[in-house]
Amino acid sequence: MVSVNNVNTQRYGNTVQLTPPSQLYGNIPSRNTYNRDVLGITSTNNLVSDVTQYGIGALSGYKYNQTFVGATKDFGNSLKNGSFKDVLNSAKNNGKVLGGATLNAVGIGALVSGGVSAVSNTISVLNGRESVGDAVSNVTKDSLKGAISGVGGVLGGGLTAMALTMFKIGGTPLTIAAVIGGAVGSAVANELVSKRLGL
Repeated sequence: MVSVNNVNTQRYGNTVQLTPPSQLYGNIPSRNTYNRDVLGITSTNNLVSDVTQYGIGALSGYKYNQTFVGATKDFGNSLKNGSFKDVLNSAKNNGKVLGGATLNAVGIGALVSGGVSAVSNTISVLNGRESVGDAVSNVTKDSLKGAISGVGGVLGGGLTAMALTMFKIGGTPLTIAAVIGGAVGSAVANELVSKRLGL
């Protein structure tokens, strides 16, 4: 048995018989199924997903930072100046406000992330780089990540805005900081939650 160009051969007298590639490498699929990591396809889909998560966090930070600041300040004032009943009422009312903002961010995050993922993964399926099952799984995971990014964006943007408000910083600098805080919040939330859930 001799090896010619990495292909096994067998000698029968004076003739050389090459082993067909299908026997050497098992079943060769009719469509091209490439190593996604080598071509960067998985990396591209992951990059799109990551950028989308940062965007969702930034949007949530921008949209809900003042809601967060207002509710937190109101609750703080009730703790400082109000009776026990006032504190309970403030907690209830501001909890509803923050809960509503967070639920909105969750919904928007899931829709945006799921939509972007659907487009990206559909392109991969149509180009034969991904199976339909993988695409559906990716869209589901990205939708969940988007929901988590929404929560992280509200918290990150809100806490950033709250900190700057304490230093009497407002206007455009506060808005920019809340957007950045939202993006960072989404990254932290995904690091803490998504990876533990295996997303």
